[in-house]
Amino acid sequence: DNYNLSLHLFKKSAFVQHAQGETELMMARINEVLNNARNFNDKLDSLNVLIQSLSLDANSVSSAFNQSLMVLEQLGESFPSTAENEFIGRELIDVKNRLEKYVPSSISKIPPMKNENKIKAIVSYLFN
Repeated sequence: DNYNLSLHLFKKSAFVQHAQGETELMMARINEVLNNARNFNDKLDSLNVLIQSLSLDANSVSSAFNQSLMVLEQLGESFPSTAENEFIGRELIDVKNRLEKYVPSSISKIPPMKNENKIKAIVSYLFN
C-alpha cells in the first residue's frame, strides 16, 4: 500500500510549494490530500498549510479564519460565528472555575490531553 508514502510526499510538496510562493501548485497538492485522505488526521497538516497561506493574503484572512474554525469543529471544539461579550464572559468564567482548583505549583498535575488529533492540531498551529 503506497498510501502513506503518497500522503507524506503530497503533504511535504504542499509545504514546499507554499514556502516558494507557488500557490497554484500548493493548492493542487493540498486538494489531492484533502480529496484522498482516509481520515481527518491525514488532512491536518495540509489544512494547516492552507490556513497559513490564506492568512498571508489580506483578501483571504476571513477564509483562513473560517478554515480554522472548521478544523476546530472537527476536533470537537465549536465557536460561535460572532463573539458576543456575554459569550466571552461565560467562557472566561468557565475557564477560571476549572483552573481555580490548581495553584501554580500544581499546574503540572493537570491531566494531559489524550485526544491525538487535538494534540497534533495544537502543536501544528502553535509551532508553525
